[in-house]
Amino acid sequence: MIIDHFESLGDNCEFGFLQRALGSEEGSLFRWAFVTDFSDLINLINNDFVDFYQFENLVATSESMVLDRGTGLHFHTEMYSSRDPASGLWKFNETLADRQKIYDSEISKVRYLVEKFRRSMKAEDRIFVIKRNTSAPFDHAPPLLAALSAHGNAKLLVVAEADAQNPAGSAKVLADNLCAGYITRFAPRHAADDICIGSWTEALENAHALCLQRNEASESLD
Repeated sequence: MIIDHFESLGDNCEFGFLQRALGSEEGSLFRWAFVTDFSDLINLINNDFVDFYQFENLVATSESMVLDRGTGLHFHTEMYSSRDPASGLWKFNETLADRQKIYDSEISKVRYLVEKFRRSMKAEDRIFVIKRNTSAPFDHAPPLLAALSAHGNAKLLVVAEADAQNPAGSAKVLADNLCAGYITRFAPRHAADDICIGSWTEALENAHALCLQRNEASESLD
């Protein structure tokens, strides 16, 4: 499946739901993560995940999400929380001891996914995907690609909403290993599973074809 060549780097769960809609349940480190600032993601990769998802850095931010203060990224968790009616702040439901047990289980999975992500950065057929509902993160694409490329021949796809020059489902090359893809619209923040599957799929197919063409062209010059 075309979706199996792609891996999400954020900014929210929309791409994860797209994978599900297209029949893929492959787990990845950032599939269900929230990346509010791609600079945090770049720093995390450049620092090789130092202090990533440490217990003392996790702060409740919703019923089933935590902020990792060490990295600035948000992740789904089974350390559930409730909003305190007096302060309006989110507070963990479990005791510290019970939360530690949940964390011990989660960190094993996190470490596995970190190692899987490191392998993905080295894979020749992997294309990483970034998007942002408010405005396409083209400014963060070059430094993010550089961070990924330090570990292999990484490829990056920036997804944006279609416009007059870039119709839905289209893709284009921006630079070596860097493409843009265009879809009809992003899913609303409150309904990340409300996906434009058709334009997403077409954009991925076109981006994948462009990446293959670039690879074949590079190999023919070697």
